[in-house]
Amino acid sequence: MPTLETITEADLRAALTASSLRRARGYLTRVRKAVRAGQTLTAEVKGSRDYQAEIEVGPAGITAHCSCPYDWGGYCKHVGAVLLKWMQDPISFTIREAPA
Repeated sequence: MPTLETITEADLRAALTASSLRRARGYLTRVRKAVRAGQTLTAEVKGSRDYQAEIEVGPAGITAHCSCPYDWGGYCKHVGAVLLKWMQDPISFTIREAPA
C-alpha cells in the first residue's frame, strides 16, 4: 500500500481515470492552501469555482473527497492535481499536526 512518501504515478492511475489524470496535469498551478497532516492532504483547487479536496493515503490505499460535482468513476482532476503537486513539490505543503 502506498504512503505519501512512496506514492507513485501507478498509484494515481489506479485511483483516477486516464482522462482525470491527464486533466489533473493542467491544474497543478491551481492548487492552493496545500496542507499535510499525517497521511492526509488538503488543498483548494481553482476550477470553475474553488473546490476543496481532501486525500488520505493509508492502508486502504487512496481515499479522497472533493467538493466538485464529479461522479464518473475514480477520483476527479482536482484530487489528481493535489496528488501530483505533492509528488512533484512536497515542500510547498504546509505541515500540520495530524489529528489525534
